[in-house]
This record gives sequence, C-alpha cells and structure tokens, in this order.
Amino acid sequence: MKRMVIGAVFAIGLAASAQAVTVVDAPQMPALDRTAISTQEQQFFNLLEREGVEKALSQLFPSVTANKESLAAIRALDADCGTASRVERYKSASFGTRAVRDEFMVMMGSCLVKWELTYLKAGVAWKLNNVRFESNETNW
Repeated sequence: MKRMVIGAVFAIGLAASAQAVTVVDAPQMPALDRTAISTQEQQFFNLLEREGVEKALSQLFPSVTANKESLAAIRALDADCGTASRVERYKSASFGTRAVRDEFMVMMGSCLVKWELTYLKAGVAWKLNNVRFESNETNW
C-alpha cells in the first residue's frame, strides 16, 4: 500500500513539472527602454522644478493628498527647500525587464534631497509607479 502512494505522488510531481514555468535569466535592458525611462525622469524633475513637490506629486498621484502624514512631509519639503535645481542620478537597479528603480541626489534650494523613482513596464510602456524622497541625510 505504501509503495503505491509514494509512486502516485512521484507521478503527480513529474506531471506537474512538465508544465511548470521556465525560469530564465533576464536580458539586459534595451537602450530604447532606458531612453523611455530617462525621458519620463526628465519630465518629472522639470515638473518638480516648475511646480514644487506638492503640486508635482498631486498631479502624478492624486491620492497623495489623502495621506495627512505624507502631505505634511511634502509641504515641509516645499517650505524648507524650494524647487529642484540640480539633479544627479547616482544609482540604477533593474529588476528583470519589468521594473527599474533609479535614485537621485537633487539640490532643492539649500537642501540635498534623495529621490527614488520606481518604474514598472506594463505591456510595452513604462509607468512611474512609486516616488519616495528623503531629506534627512542621517537616514541615508
């Protein structure tokens, strides 16, 4: 009896593995994808320079104003630092071919602010999915 159960479990395992998803190494990001992301990043920082943090993020993520804690941090950054003037990408991480996180150091008035922009590829287009900033350099 035990042999039949073990044999059945083994046979089910073989049948399942024949239809399993194949895992492959992600190829490098094509230059066109990097260009598409860089173009959106330039547009984001142009908006940040023109409109300030609150207006820029409210346009991109309307729900940002619903979170009172986030809104307070955004308003404090606008009041304390002002608009963006110089942007440097210092780190980029790809997560396969469907996600990218770029990190920037941005001069905003007299403040140096770390920004993280995360992009996801939905279908054929890249979409800005998440934005984070940190203005307290002791937490970097």
